[in-house]
Amino acid sequence: MKRSTIFLLLATFLMVGCSESDLGGSEQNSLLGKAVNFDASISDAFVTRATYYHDGSFNEGDHLTIFRQEAVSGSTTQFSSDTEISRVYSLQGEYASTVNLGTSWKVLTGATGTYADKSSFVQTAADSLVWENGSTVRFRAWGRSNLANVLNNSKTNKASFYPDYTLSDWITVSGPTETIPMKLLHLACRIGFAPKSGNELAGIELCTEASDYVDDTEEGGLTAEEKAKAVEDAYHTMCMPAGVNMSNGTLYGLTQNHYTNTSDFSTIESSSVISSAAENGLVPFGLLSADEIVNLVEHPQFMAVDGRRYMISIPYLMDNGTDQGSYIHLPAYTRFRVRLKDVNNGDKAATTNTEGSYHILTIGEVENNGTKVFADGIDLMPGYSYLFTVGYKYGKFTMSVNESLSWTEQDAVAAETASADGSIATAKYDWWKQALFDAYTNLKNGKTSSYLPEFKIGSAEEFLEFIHLVNGTAATYTSGLTLNGEPEEIPEPNATWTKDDETDEEGNAVTVTEKDAPGYVFYWHYQPASSTTAAKFYRSYLTGPYSFYEKNLNTKPHFKITLTADIDLQDVEIPAIGNSAAHPFEGIFDGAGHTLKNVYVNGGCLFGYVKGAAISNLKIESNHTTSLLNTATADKEHAVYIAGVSVNAPTTHAIAHTVTGLGYVVGCVHEGTASGALVGTASNLYMYGCMETGSGLTSGTGALLGGYASGSTAFFAPLSSLTWGRFMCNYYDTQRSTGVNAVGTSSVTYLPQQYIRGAHSHVLKAKVDNLLSGDVNYNSLTSRQKEEMYGLAPWKAMNYAIYKYNTSVIGQSYPCNMQYNAGASLIYDNRYPQLSSGAPNSATYSASSYNVLLQNN
Repeated sequence: MKRSTIFLLLATFLMVGCSESDLGGSEQNSLLGKAVNFDASISDAFVTRATYYHDGSFNEGDHLTIFRQEAVSGSTTQFSSDTEISRVYSLQGEYASTVNLGTSWKVLTGATGTYADKSSFVQTAADSLVWENGSTVRFRAWGRSNLANVLNNSKTNKASFYPDYTLSDWITVSGPTETIPMKLLHLACRIGFAPKSGNELAGIELCTEASDYVDDTEEGGLTAEEKAKAVEDAYHTMCMPAGVNMSNGTLYGLTQNHYTNTSDFSTIESSSVISSAAENGLVPFGLLSADEIVNLVEHPQFMAVDGRRYMISIPYLMDNGTDQGSYIHLPAYTRFRVRLKDVNNGDKAATTNTEGSYHILTIGEVENNGTKVFADGIDLMPGYSYLFTVGYKYGKFTMSVNESLSWTEQDAVAAETASADGSIATAKYDWWKQALFDAYTNLKNGKTSSYLPEFKIGSAEEFLEFIHLVNGTAATYTSGLTLNGEPEEIPEPNATWTKDDETDEEGNAVTVTEKDAPGYVFYWHYQPASSTTAAKFYRSYLTGPYSFYEKNLNTKPHFKITLTADIDLQDVEIPAIGNSAAHPFEGIFDGAGHTLKNVYVNGGCLFGYVKGAAISNLKIESNHTTSLLNTATADKEHAVYIAGVSVNAPTTHAIAHTVTGLGYVVGCVHEGTASGALVGTASNLYMYGCMETGSGLTSGTGALLGGYASGSTAFFAPLSSLTWGRFMCNYYDTQRSTGVNAVGTSSVTYLPQQYIRGAHSHVLKAKVDNLLSGDVNYNSLTSRQKEEMYGLAPWKAMNYAIYKYNTSVIGQSYPCNMQYNAGASLIYDNRYPQLSSGAPNSATYSASSYNVLLQNN
């Protein structure tokens, strides 16, 4: 297909009067771009995002406009431009994957409507939102996402304007009805820059100066001037979008004067369409010449949003020349000037916080896994994103690209490859040594009655050291030294060891001190009292994994590891904690509500093997495939306790692949893509207040539990009476993964009071209760009504389950100190409940109104 024909086909497919079946199917999709990703989460690298919450929908200030047309009077199928009746509605700040003609939808006052005789009128707030029974009505929508909240506050700061436009297919339905599905399709194209972890962007500029380019004439190429001119010419054809032409599905640009002089950006798309170059307003396709486009039309700029920089462009030539409708092409030698903020006060420009120097990114030189991604340059296409990440990593300026270019294909984000020397340094295990020393000092001074170190981790370096201690890789050498004499307590000024494999010239063993034994890790070891010896605290060295467990002391509880801050692991590949069955993690790991960011674990599981351990109050965010743990096994004295964990990442089984023996999974949620259930297999599991919202689960498989371990009795079954069971208040999304079950291949229906629910996305995101009145029989409802009548809002029901667990004997020993937070007061904002610090309030959830067993549905 020739590029010059693309615009004509686009216009043909989207002419008014086309029904959905007329749109050309996959051909139309390929021209228009991809649908809005309503299910996107923060783990997705580059999506259409909301003003406040990074969830991919239109909400919190984003704007959607709906056009309604009624069919010719007396006809049930035909629409006629001569007699159709039209109305215009708008929605701002609500859930928008469906059109709901309720009170939140408002007639767009001042917009033009038409009567059946084709006469027009100006709409007022009194105009009707509904239509008569039996009418056939067609809907079409267009929307604008603006992350900077311009639409709500009418800011004049153009640096935050983000014109991300979409258009829907026509949807034809017979009335009356309340909800109509909408599929919004992107029209614009965007180029984006995101800073690497630890960096901040100060500015991005497209290079159009010859000084930024290299002369390649000796290699048969172009001069620097020719390159700069070609890039500048391409840029001058790029226009900032400012509206949608509903008659042919194209984007309007806007004049430079209109952009400069407009202060209220909430109404910029409703400005007058110009008819000549002398006017100010919206610019349609085919009106102006190429020279007029260059000089009169506003060209896109890099806007600052959420730390990133976006440039949104109409992706076609829109002048009145012969190439009208052709894709705009940026050649491979196109360069961008990248300016970073100075974060160490070491290279600051004289008057700004920007580094004194800048960096150059050349499109054709950007590689991913050794391959030049844009060796032939970039064609700007509707519905596509071109995202570059830039910044310093391991002391070197690097750049990479996200190859998932459409706005819905965000699940296969390529991992950013670290430098060959990329690693996380160590801090010499000071946090660990200090905890051991303080525990003994407190015991000796009578401040505590038992020896119980408090291990606190607050940096990526310390976190990696924790992994090395568990895995037995902290020391280079773990044998070969013999302590001279008996162990002595602090201060032990003269402790020495003998090197077992070295002798001097006379054959005597060589004695060394700690500082002369490189490769060993020395620490203060506590030896508890026995029937024959007193307790001792003496210098020793690691001879293998350090067990964060009480078995060495024969006391309870376990040793406890606590995070003291959010930790950014910077996409550096790390080993799993307990990366072999021989060296599992045994202990308590408390995230204290903190987040591990940019996690990249070899094997995809943060914890490899755990035994009789507790993991709680932790949030995980990553673009890499990440699960909390691989295999968890209960021991004779301790079950496995997992409480208050959120995983926001692509995953296999978000919480655990396998739980063997008695286990508790409480208050855990996953958001992202998933190839398996929240827990893969289990043999004796209790699950309370959990949610799986993952997309990608196979129809007919389990969302909460993949299946029972071999030889175990089915324990995930409906209750026969209203009693508190072992699986309560758990939810899974039936829209992101259709056809899934609660457990494995079983499509068992659970009692409503169990709250084991497969529900629609918007139900799981609901902020308020949806209770039936006391005289309604739940069993008399249709299946669709049952899906919508969920009783307590999910976040409340899950919090109630956490409360019930925390008040149990087990929960008091291993509590969940996280609770679900529904966020804003809006009923729908397209955001799943989020885990936040703090256990559910006992005073609130002890009330009978929150008891799920008392709910009538």
